[in-house]
Amino acid sequence: MNSEQREQNAMRELHSHESLTGLPTKSEFLSDLESALNMTAQGRASFIVLFINLDGFRSVNESLGYEIGDQLLYEVGHRLRSAMRPQDIVAHFGADEFMVLAHNVSSLQGIDSIIQRVQRSISSPYSLGDELLTFSASTGVVINSGNYNAPDEIIRDGSIAVHQAKTLGKARHQIFDISMYQQAMLQLGMEGDLRRAIEEDEFVLHYQPFISLETQEIVGFEALIRWDRPGYGIVMPQDFISVAEKNGLIVPIGNWVLRQGCKQLGEWSRQYPEKNLHLGINVASPQISQSDVVGELTKLLHKHQLDAQKIELEITESGIIDNPVAASDVMNALKQLGVQLSIDDFGAGYSSLSQLYRFAFDILKIDRLFISQLCDHYDSSIVFVEAIIQLAKNLGMRVVAEGIENEEQFRKLNEMGCDIGQGYLFSKPMPHDEVVKLLESNQCVAT
Repeated sequence: MNSEQREQNAMRELHSHESLTGLPTKSEFLSDLESALNMTAQGRASFIVLFINLDGFRSVNESLGYEIGDQLLYEVGHRLRSAMRPQDIVAHFGADEFMVLAHNVSSLQGIDSIIQRVQRSISSPYSLGDELLTFSASTGVVINSGNYNAPDEIIRDGSIAVHQAKTLGKARHQIFDISMYQQAMLQLGMEGDLRRAIEEDEFVLHYQPFISLETQEIVGFEALIRWDRPGYGIVMPQDFISVAEKNGLIVPIGNWVLRQGCKQLGEWSRQYPEKNLHLGINVASPQISQSDVVGELTKLLHKHQLDAQKIELEITESGIIDNPVAASDVMNALKQLGVQLSIDDFGAGYSSLSQLYRFAFDILKIDRLFISQLCDHYDSSIVFVEAIIQLAKNLGMRVVAEGIENEEQFRKLNEMGCDIGQGYLFSKPMPHDEVVKLLESNQCVAT
């Protein structure tokens, strides 16, 4: 395909998106943004720009087809327009990206209010074809008070901010500041450092407790990776996992977590057999499709004399739908091995209820987005969480709620019959020595 053909295809795709949502297009939005900059330069107004990127949209096109994807984009655009003020400009920037230009908003309270409206409008379930889908969005925010001269500068910084939001997980937002630009520059040299980190064993695991909501006892931990990067200190996964994924390093890093987690659980099982601890280990999509995770885990179970049922492999839905046939084979083999399979972050990004029937999951983890809204009296979130818990129970699955931060969330989830809780109300992730102190004290971190 020559350059002229590629350009024609790109134009056809652009016009397709223009007619898809009925919203202003990228070029129209950039024109509006330039006008807003001119007004700010004259001291007449300040504004913010929201960069909204749907979590997991690519998986919809790949698994359900472009027609369903187009219907979703239309519905998202309609919801965003309805959620914003009449004076706000909502545009479809292309693919799964939307923009909001909001004048006279500069306070953190005002920004938070707009972001909450965005998340609520997008997170309600979508009925598309035969599917019931739920989505969230990652949002980057740029505040302009006269510090920008051209739309391209805002686009650059907003892109950095939304990328930062996505690295934190789904349904997150980030307000741009100059440190993000500096961090983006630092990441350019991160690939080489990550390769060295694998060779030099620079990673460590922290552990966040799983709490029985009925008994308020610790029933296990989730293993969470950290990077002890020389010259930088502890680096959180949101700052390096995306780099590892792009450069093919996620498989050796994921295998390291698997090895280290099994080793640690083996030690705890021998030291504290009465506690019957389980360990949750996150498994990345390439580990399912590109590595012999079954063979690796078989060796580890034998080496550390572990009961396979005490290992809970946490898999995001996006990690299986990219190659569902291969994923099904691997997951069936893992089930035969005896490990527990957990669907992670359910309710955020692409989530189809049909996947719960298709794959033999033992555990369902409700995403923190919906847990965070339980105490805000959002009826749709309460109904959604109740429905998911009941469905999981009917399918014989245990339910874990992520991101519990206050007593009201804890109480409501307990009343709904949720089995396990995880979140800052109970404990932040902790290093190994703090886990040992906790286990030896025979105390519970829950309230």
